[in-house]
Amino acid sequence: MAENKTITLTIPTQGSIPVVSIFDWIVWMQRDVASGFSWNLTWADYKNGFGSYDALDYWMGLERLHLLTTSGSYRLRLEWQEATTDYWFSVEYWLFYIEDEAAKYKMHVSGYVHGDDGRALYVCDAIRFLALRDNVINVWKSNSCPGKSKPNTSSQSVHALWHRSRSRPTDQQ
Repeated sequence: MAENKTITLTIPTQGSIPVVSIFDWIVWMQRDVASGFSWNLTWADYKNGFGSYDALDYWMGLERLHLLTTSGSYRLRLEWQEATTDYWFSVEYWLFYIEDEAAKYKMHVSGYVHGDDGRALYVCDAIRFLALRDNVINVWKSNSCPGKSKPNTSSQSVHALWHRSRSRPTDQQ
């Protein structure tokens, strides 16, 4: 059984915020599809964060993630639950950080650790964040992650993502 606890996290220039920690991992995003919350939000929403740390739908905020991950050494662990089987899966990266807003919160990962699902969930290094509501472009035409499958962005469930582009996307914020 997971050990959920509330801790106080100090983020440089932002002060202290409460967050949920599970086995010493900081929860910076939680999404419950069944809650009905729409993640079709603006760049400003993703930058500043939304929801409450103890709610079903929560996003810490890109600016906080940038300040936190560039102030020390952090690992990334992605966990998800398969909707049809209720099984939990995970994958990890040994190094994880996010650049600032001027770099469109570009995410960097390295040190891939294969997941426990028998498939390879792969996150590209050096990819920029897009809030699809603010960026009306075909985000996959430039092959975001060479050699990897592309999600169906026409789905109602995809509203924001990290993306690597060969051409500069529209700079709307």
